[in-house]
Amino acid sequence: MKRYRDMYVSELYCTDCGAAFPLPRKRHAQREAGHVKDLWCYRCRAVVKFRENARKGSGEEAAL
Repeated sequence: MKRYRDMYVSELYCTDCGAAFPLPRKRHAQREAGHVKDLWCYRCRAVVKFRENARKGSGEEAAL
């Protein structure tokens, strides 16, 4: 079960409407704060750019 302890939750925010989307990532697959990812937004009903915020539990600050 050790593989589950190395997970961090990144918060992704829609750049259009501001909707939040949690995304679990493994510790070795973390992205820098401010990383941009194209995802389907449930509010906008389209594929839009999401900006990644600091990870919960990693001690890193947001770079928005």
